[in-house]
Amino acid sequence: MKKALLVFMLATLALLLVACDFSLAEDITPPPNYVSPTPPPTLGPLFPAQAPDLVSGAAIFAQKCEPCHGATGMGDGPQAAQLSNPPAALAEADVARPVSPAKWFEVVSQGNMQNFMPPFSGSLTEQQRWDVVAYAMSLSTTDDQIAQGKSLYAANCAECHGQNGKTVAKADFTDQASMAKLSAQDIFYAITQGMPPSMPALGDKLSEDQSFALAAYVRTFTFARSQAAATTETAPGTPVGEIAATGTPAGEIASTESPPGDLSTTPVAGVGTVTGKLSNGSGDTIPSGLTVNLQAFDQDASGNFSRAVQLSAAVAPDGSYAFKNVEMPDQRAFIATLMYEDVEYSSEPVFVTAGQSQIDLPITFYETSTDTQPLSVDRWHIFFDFSSDTTVQVVELVVVTNPTNKTIIPAKQGQPILNFTTPQGATNLQFEDTTPGRFIQADNGFGDTSPILPGSGQHQVVFAYDMAYNNKLDLSRQLDLPVDSAIVLVPEGLTVKSDLLTSQGPSDFQGVTYNVYGSQPLPAGAILEMSLSGKPKSTGTSGVTTDSRQNLLVGLGALGLVLVLGGIFLFVRDRRRSKSDDEYELDVESIDELDDADSIMDAIIALDDLHRAGKIADEAYETRRAELKARLKELL
Repeated sequence: MKKALLVFMLATLALLLVACDFSLAEDITPPPNYVSPTPPPTLGPLFPAQAPDLVSGAAIFAQKCEPCHGATGMGDGPQAAQLSNPPAALAEADVARPVSPAKWFEVVSQGNMQNFMPPFSGSLTEQQRWDVVAYAMSLSTTDDQIAQGKSLYAANCAECHGQNGKTVAKADFTDQASMAKLSAQDIFYAITQGMPPSMPALGDKLSEDQSFALAAYVRTFTFARSQAAATTETAPGTPVGEIAATGTPAGEIASTESPPGDLSTTPVAGVGTVTGKLSNGSGDTIPSGLTVNLQAFDQDASGNFSRAVQLSAAVAPDGSYAFKNVEMPDQRAFIATLMYEDVEYSSEPVFVTAGQSQIDLPITFYETSTDTQPLSVDRWHIFFDFSSDTTVQVVELVVVTNPTNKTIIPAKQGQPILNFTTPQGATNLQFEDTTPGRFIQADNGFGDTSPILPGSGQHQVVFAYDMAYNNKLDLSRQLDLPVDSAIVLVPEGLTVKSDLLTSQGPSDFQGVTYNVYGSQPLPAGAILEMSLSGKPKSTGTSGVTTDSRQNLLVGLGALGLVLVLGGIFLFVRDRRRSKSDDEYELDVESIDELDDADSIMDAIIALDDLHRAGKIADEAYETRRAELKARLKELL
C-alpha cells in the first residue's frame, strides 16, 4: 500500500494515488476491459432552467459536501483533515463573494481534481447542482444581513426595480441567465459605483457592509420564491442555510414526503455503497475504536490516475464498516486501508463496472511481534547490469517469507527489522522503494524498518550498488536469514563460477537471453561466493533502457519482479526438486510481460485453470498467485 500511496499504488494506487499525498498515485495501469474516459462533458447554458430551491440544496449539501466542507461550509468537515489540500471554506465571505454561481456550477459539475473534489455531473441532475450551488453560496450570509438588505432595497431600489425586482427589463434580478454570471462582488460594484446613465452610485450613501447586505438580498430574487420569502421570516441572526419554515436544520427535511433533491430516499445513478469487514488474521478479537479509510482513483483523459475520493468510517463492534452514497462512476478504482498498531493494511483494489452500486472491501489485519526468528528468504535474486565498460551494477531482489500469523515489527521504533551488508568496494547504494525512513544506511550496509506481514512474497527488498569490473568480478554475498533458493542472472556471454551455484542453462525473458544459475537451500549466514568473467554479447546487455544510471534501479527492480513472475523461480526450484515437466507446465508466453493490470488478471485466470487441472501443486499455486496479487497491488 505504501507504493500505492507513492505512485496509486505503483506510486500511489497509487494515490492515491499522489495527488493528495499518494504522489501515487499518479499512474495506474487500467483494469481489464477498460474503456478510455472521455474529456469532461461540455456543459449546457450556465444558468438554471428553474429557480434554485434552497431546501433541496440543503439536503444535497448535507450528503455530498458536508463531509469535506463541513455543516456550516467552513471547510471543517470530518474528512477535511484527511486531505492534503484543505477544502474551501465556502462560508467565508472572502471566498464566496468573488465567485459567480456559474463558476461554482462548473466546479460542482466537472470537479476540481487538483483539490480532490470529484465531479457530480454523473450523480446529480443539472437542477440539483444549481440547487446545491445556491445553498452553498447562501452560507456566506446570515438572515441579519438579508433583513438589512431588504430594508435598504425598499429605501433605495424598489422605486425603480419594483418590489419583485423585475420592473427594469435590463436589470431583472429574477433573470437566471444574467444573475448566474454575476458574483456578489459584481453586484456590490454596481451598487456602489452605479450604472450610468440610469442608476446612481450609492457608495457615498451606504457603507461597505450595507452594500454587501443589499447585494445578498438582491441574490434572493433568483431563489425559488417560497425560499426567498423564508429568508426574511426566520429569527434575526439565524444563518440563511436554516430556512425550513419549521426551523428544521439544513439537510433535515421535516416533511414526511421527500422534497425535490432529497437524496436519502431517491436512488441516484452512479452512487452506491462500499462495505467491508475486518478480520483479525492472528485469531484475536476486533479491537474497538478502529477507523477504515476509503480511497478512490479516477483516470483522466490523458490516462493518468488521480485520487478522487478519500473518506473515513468507524468500524462497528463486529468488524464491519460502510460508506454510503459514494460516487461510483465506471472504472473508478477503490481501496480501503486500516492503520493498526502503526502498520497499514489494505483491501484488494476493486474497479467499478458499469451500473455497479455495491462494493465489498474486506481487510485482514494482524497482531504484531518483534521475533524475527521464523523469517526466511523465499527467493534471493541477483541481477547484473553491464551498461558501463568499467563498472557493473548489481541489483538484488530479496523476497522474505513470514510463516507466522503476526506482523513482524521493529523491537524499537526506528530500528531495523532486517539488516543487509554490501560487499567491500560497493558504491552508489540505491533503493527501489524510496519511502522516507524505510531504509537506514550503515557503514557496511543498511537496515530495513518496514513491517513484514504474514505470508510468502509479501515483503520484498530491492537494492543496487556499483562494483568495479574489468572482465572479472569476485563477489561475496551473505544474508542473515535462511534462503530457500538463490537465483543469479547474467547476460549471455558472462560466466559464473561458484561452489553453491549450478547452471540452469540460458533462458529468454522479454527478448533478452540470460544465463540462469540456482542454488540449493542455504542456511542463515551462509556465504555465497561467485566469480564473474567475460563480456556481454550485445550492447545494452541488461535489456533495460533508461535515461540515466541514477534512474536505472527502478527499471531493474521492475524487471526483476517481471522475471520472478515470468517463471524463473519455479523454473529453477522445480527443476532442482526433480518435478516432472508436466506438473509445473506454465503458459509462459501469456505471462512473461506482466507490466499492466490486464496481463496480470489474465495470468491469474490461466494459473487458476492450471491448478484446477491438477498441473500445479498447491504450494506452488498459492505462492504464484500471491506474487501476482502483490504485483497487481503495486501497479495500482
